[in-house]
Amino acid sequence: MSKKLLSLLILAALVAGILPGAAIAAPPSQPPPPEEGTVYTVQEGDWLSRIAEEEYGDPLAYPAIVLYNNALAVEDSALTVIADPDLIGVGWSIFIPSVEEAEALLVATEALAADEYLDFPWPPPAASATEVVDREYLEAESGETRLRDVDRRLTEALDANGYFETSYYPIPDGFALVTKMEQIHPDGRPVEESRRWVRDAPPFSQLTLPDVIARLFLPQPGFYRVIAFTITPYPFDQSGIEVTPEQAEAWLKSGLNMLPPYIGALDFSREGYTCTALIYEFERPTEAHEVTFQEKGRIQGRTHLVRAGLWESFEAFAQ
Repeated sequence: MSKKLLSLLILAALVAGILPGAAIAAPPSQPPPPEEGTVYTVQEGDWLSRIAEEEYGDPLAYPAIVLYNNALAVEDSALTVIADPDLIGVGWSIFIPSVEEAEALLVATEALAADEYLDFPWPPPAASATEVVDREYLEAESGETRLRDVDRRLTEALDANGYFETSYYPIPDGFALVTKMEQIHPDGRPVEESRRWVRDAPPFSQLTLPDVIARLFLPQPGFYRVIAFTITPYPFDQSGIEVTPEQAEAWLKSGLNMLPPYIGALDFSREGYTCTALIYEFERPTEAHEVTFQEKGRIQGRTHLVRAGLWESFEAFAQ
């Protein structure tokens, strides 16, 4: 098995989640050359776990078939893309990797997953506030909407409101788009640009005289926010894990700088796809205190998006 193919399939496996009953993400845009396996015609009564058991002695090895087949099907029209591992049709031609190829893929995938290759926690930590973004705000004008179109709408809205630094994370059949931590007013409006993207208070040299006096004699609280947009067709709960400000800030640095093409190619019109905004609020009562996560948000999720200017941008897309 080529190293190029293995690396592509490992990443695709991690993106897809490789869970029984979960749909598998679309294949990489750069298909590998033909490998050592065989092409098989699906027969009456076949299902992937049965084929995997016959070929490898393990019914749970079926993701290797899905990932190899879908990667090769990009260039080979004779192969049928497996969009849902639970649904294969009689007469389909699918690629069955060799025992060695399947074992190498599954071992490498398991090793990377154990090493926490993906840093965005899933299910996500409990947010301070949430809001579901209406589908009509994210659908493409052409009528056929892919996740790359959803990403384009989100990034247009974010860019229009000063959120230029973001990071991407694969989640089950979708992605999470995370913003940089920003400083906000208690009502959710961003503070002025010079202070918006920093946690520490500005030095006295940058303050006006009234601000210096206020800082010396009055408590100076700080309010902060991180927004994570999640796009997935699966319902999810929020874990009981409490995110720290350091972890939330690390999300920006640990993720991808763009949406992978094989995630962008997924069909947003598929039943269940939902965009949920998770808002994580943090607060520092005074400069002498540490910044801590606020489990109960000061304001609702919709209000956050409105005060950030994002909701107005979303509404403009639907006009």
